[in-house]
Amino acid sequence: MVKKKEEVETLKTTVEDTKLKEKLKELEIEESKLKKKEEELKVKERLTPKNVDNLSKDGWSKTLFNKQEKRKVSDMSEEERESTYKEFVGANKKKIEHYGMLSRWDDCQKYLLENPELVCEDTANYLAIWCLNLAIEDKINLMEFISKQVIAMPVYSRIVQTT
Repeated sequence: MVKKKEEVETLKTTVEDTKLKEKLKELEIEESKLKKKEEELKVKERLTPKNVDNLSKDGWSKTLFNKQEKRKVSDMSEEERESTYKEFVGANKKKIEHYGMLSRWDDCQKYLLENPELVCEDTANYLAIWCLNLAIEDKINLMEFISKQVIAMPVYSRIVQTT
């Protein structure tokens, strides 16, 4: 009986082997067909004309609009200069006064980086007028303190213009 079981098992393994071999042959045939199709597609792709719309790439990633340039101070009349000065001081008076009261270089630099609109001639003019008013009021120590910022502001604006 043991021999019969062994024979049955060998028959089963041979049957399984033949089935596996048949599957393997089918898969190899399918693989060869797929390789042929892949080669045909490569040849077809190479021979087809290229779509020009897809070949080009953007030269830049953003669009720039032309902005109207500000009028130069030298081109403005006296009245226009005065009105722009008043608008600037009206909008930035507290910021300018805060800047005038700063004593440390690091604080001044940080404050001007946060408020770059203050780096201009109008700020220096306002600080100079403020110093004159303080001198009239006999607040000499405060005037001397703020005058340092008056002297530094034109230097900052020249540095900004050159960079």
